[in-house]
Amino acid sequence: MNFNKLVNKFKNILLKNNIDYPISIVGSAIKNNNYNDVDFLMVVDNIELAIEKINEAFKDLVVTKSDDAIRIDNFSKKTFSIALYEEKRIIQIINDYIEGKNIETTHRIWCLGYWIPESLIINIKDMIIINDKNNFMIDLKNKLSKDSIYAKKAIVKECLEEIRIKSELLSNININSLEYSFYKNDIILSTVRAFSIVKGNFLMSFKKLEQVIKDLDCDELNSFISGKSNTDEIIKKLENYLLTNSLYLGTWQFSGDFKKLTEKEIISLIKYAKKNGVHLFDTALVYGKGNVEKILGKVLEPSDIILTKVPAKNKPPLENPNELSEYYDYDYILDCINKSLLNLNRKKIDICLLHNWTYKWNNEPLMIDILQKIKNSGLVDKIGISLPNMFNNELSDQVLKVIDVIESPYNSENNWILNSIDKYKKYGIEIILRSLFEQGKLQDKTKYNHILKNAVKKGTSLVVGMTTNDQIDNNIKTIKGEF
Repeated sequence: MNFNKLVNKFKNILLKNNIDYPISIVGSAIKNNNYNDVDFLMVVDNIELAIEKINEAFKDLVVTKSDDAIRIDNFSKKTFSIALYEEKRIIQIINDYIEGKNIETTHRIWCLGYWIPESLIINIKDMIIINDKNNFMIDLKNKLSKDSIYAKKAIVKECLEEIRIKSELLSNININSLEYSFYKNDIILSTVRAFSIVKGNFLMSFKKLEQVIKDLDCDELNSFISGKSNTDEIIKKLENYLLTNSLYLGTWQFSGDFKKLTEKEIISLIKYAKKNGVHLFDTALVYGKGNVEKILGKVLEPSDIILTKVPAKNKPPLENPNELSEYYDYDYILDCINKSLLNLNRKKIDICLLHNWTYKWNNEPLMIDILQKIKNSGLVDKIGISLPNMFNNELSDQVLKVIDVIESPYNSENNWILNSIDKYKKYGIEIILRSLFEQGKLQDKTKYNHILKNAVKKGTSLVVGMTTNDQIDNNIKTIKGEF
């Protein structure tokens, strides 16, 4: 029987028996219709009641239960497995994932391979919806449309902690003992999971582990497995990943308005920052009238992340600006993006922010349309907004649904962002705190480390301007907690 007809037959049996729950196809069957096992995700209001209904609907077949899941054998020569989640539970899992909180999943045996939380997330992102109710499944997919930096950090942190603990245990155990093998295997699994994040691909499961390790192509892991090294290099690499995804090198200081630096000195600073684990760079088209972007374009590699900003045609007042077209329109923004691409020597910008924002644009339909068009242009991976000093307001839900990144001042004069961080994280938005030292106005340098440590605790990304190697060293150590 044709796969689509088979799925429709299954769906019709469900509906005929009043099993009208949101349900989607997940797992390998999405990409291979000839797959013998077909996995489903069903969201119900009561798991036990749903199991009773499914048992009754398929009473002529072999139906078994494992965890909160149902398995139906020999449904037209295929095995149908249905993972069951209550509505509140799956919403909580997704919200916790987006915000980078710990997640505990329930399906740990055969159904969908949910023994690592990100497997569930991947399945929801890729699922094929076959029956929906009140657009519940569509809403789940939309919630995961953004790439959560908080989830990635949380998973890597969890794996790093596991590796550290088990490494310490290994150092006190006989190498030939069974216990040693168990701990080493735990380190291997945690490393595979963490480096899958580092390499940009979430791990679905640990099936065919040898092939997963081979595909991962991780020198640090291979060296540990072969016994040529301990976990030091693995730990260092993961620590650097967390740093890389937390600290942006601010480049406004390279424009000449703050401190006079030669191009050679700027390039030397950038290379030193990269050597020490900094691979995120914050710039703007107006910095040095485009010259800063050009320098970055000469020295940065494709793997380095560049955030740049599009200036308004004229700087708008915070309240009651003139018509939007006097400051931004799509063609103007597109022209600025193309100039930045030329300066940066790139075909695509990693992150593009509007450099200016006002209260009025929070609910401006035309602005939201412009943001959506930028996102769909193919010229930028992520879009966002740089909030002005003294903004002290929240962005609207309409804007938050579209954007990926918010950059905001955070210092003694501007700490209003603290009221919104938790809300913005729920939208999967990366929050970047800037102007920690009041854009150079803070003269008491003894306070710098304390300010930076306090900012780190907010769990956001940070952008910090650094014009000497010593500043780079100090800030990296402070963020790592070494000071």
